[in-house]
Amino acid sequence: MSETQIARALGVNYRTWMRVRAEDDRIASALAETRKVEEEELVSILMDKARGGDTTALIFALKGRHGYRDQGNPQGTGDPKVNVTINLPAAQPTIEAYVQGLDVGPVR
Repeated sequence: MSETQIARALGVNYRTWMRVRAEDDRIASALAETRKVEEEELVSILMDKARGGDTTALIFALKGRHGYRDQGNPQGTGDPKVNVTINLPAAQPTIEAYVQGLDVGPVR
């Protein structure tokens, strides 16, 4: 259940629920424990789907549990990619004006 649903089920305002949860370690602990059980169940289902060949589940598991990204290496592994940006001057009415606007610096 969401915390809003928990507050409704208990017959208290959401803000009251949040205050009570923050003040009572037993409630906070019980909530954390139930969230952990839920997480373990969801991970189990995800892994079953990934093992069954569900591509979306495979991608999600790699990203969520192993730091994979859409581009580049997983976080903390290997060398990061180098990004190179080339800024060109704006369009000019003539080629001569364009060349004149170039700042090429010293030729090496």
